[in-house]
Amino acid sequence: MTMKMEGQTRETEVRRSERSHRSFTRARCLAIAALAVVMPLGCNRGDLAVTESPPQSKTTGLLKSVPLTAAAERETGDPLFSHLPQQRTGVDFVHAYSPTGNHVNQFDSYSTGGGVTMGDYDDDGQVDVFLTRQIDGGRLYRNLGDFRFRDVTAEAGLDDAQGSMWSTGASFVDIDNDGDLDLYVCGFDSPNRLYLNRGDGTFAEKAAEFGLDFHGASTMMAFADYDADGDLDAYLLTNRMPPDKDYTIRPEHVAGEPRIPKRFLELHDFLKEPAGTYLLVDAGQYDHLYENNGDRTFTEVSRKAGITGNYYGLSATWWDYNDDGRPDLYVANDFWGPDQLFRNNGDGTFTDVARDVLPHVPWYSMGADVADINNDGRLDFMASDMAGTSHYRSKMGMGDMAEIGWFLEYSDPPIPASTCVTPFISIAEQDVSWKSHTSVGCRAPTGPGPSSSPIWTTMAGPICS
Repeated sequence: MTMKMEGQTRETEVRRSERSHRSFTRARCLAIAALAVVMPLGCNRGDLAVTESPPQSKTTGLLKSVPLTAAAERETGDPLFSHLPQQRTGVDFVHAYSPTGNHVNQFDSYSTGGGVTMGDYDDDGQVDVFLTRQIDGGRLYRNLGDFRFRDVTAEAGLDDAQGSMWSTGASFVDIDNDGDLDLYVCGFDSPNRLYLNRGDGTFAEKAAEFGLDFHGASTMMAFADYDADGDLDAYLLTNRMPPDKDYTIRPEHVAGEPRIPKRFLELHDFLKEPAGTYLLVDAGQYDHLYENNGDRTFTEVSRKAGITGNYYGLSATWWDYNDDGRPDLYVANDFWGPDQLFRNNGDGTFTDVARDVLPHVPWYSMGADVADINNDGRLDFMASDMAGTSHYRSKMGMGDMAEIGWFLEYSDPPIPASTCVTPFISIAEQDVSWKSHTSVGCRAPTGPGPSSSPIWTTMAGPICS
């Protein structure tokens, strides 16, 4: 498809980004390289000491980064994991896909990846696995014990006979509060699906009934009880949906600045450069926050709640970063979209506090996750970046030179650029690393849980200068 701009801007200069979509293949993308930790401190800016990162932006000092490379090293050389072949486990899942129609262009330029979710859907004490791919809606593997699994997709009522669903992220979640895990599956350019657990090992598709059958560039759905009313609400993360026909954009002007008309804001947007010019970039779809009404229906409340951004979303992570008992939300965005940290205000609204809280962020974010990785009782947070493991790879594969090198200097929060930090080799051994859209079974809280002081962990590739 082609896009044409009409009507030259008056007081401003507008140019088209040569990097508005990926100009490289997935195989050429580079690995994640290094790790840093950010710990909660007081709100005095003087307490903010950043290690191996550029000068600070206007942060309040809530978070501080310190090196964590030592955590990647073990006292012995014994492996942490052992490989189990498909013949042993029974997990014969393969990504095999021959795109047709619109999916050809989508797969080549704008596609989101597959995902995995794990949960005990049949309540037998074993964690089962659901994997997604670009055909057949994904596969469900029942855990038989001793790391042996059986494909039960068809008998569970999850088989997509037409093979029409390109499934992306998936989540096991007790969405109706009946005590067993249901399954939500996102689709790319196909309606999302909600499979309610019947309690007998089978599922029934009910997405439309619940108001959750969004059709677009869905990446993943993240669940949490953000309003503390006892049921799980949902945040739908989206990516870019390429247009299926040619179109023309006539920029509007507000106070002398160009604006993309609203009907095109899920296709393009303007990025203001330091020189005062405007860069036309590709945009993603808007994300959606759904409030659970408690009656097996959901209401879309994104704008009312203060959720903004038309970006290439790759992960959404609920995380109580400030330990106030309310789930906040971190959204990792690829390309030009900034990562966002939405603070839960406790009144049904959110405020993006990334500029005030984070000492630095990834550039081309690939995903994020939360876990207590060092068993100290506190939640650690990891955000990944598409960055090279060496100076050479950084210059050859990423946009830290030429057209968009200014972004490293002027981003707010800043992007690590002035130092080359030590590679975190245990993660960076492959040429590409994206976070798969991963989740575990989620149920609404039954009472107040333990309080913890979170640690922010951000992954930043070594961009050397």
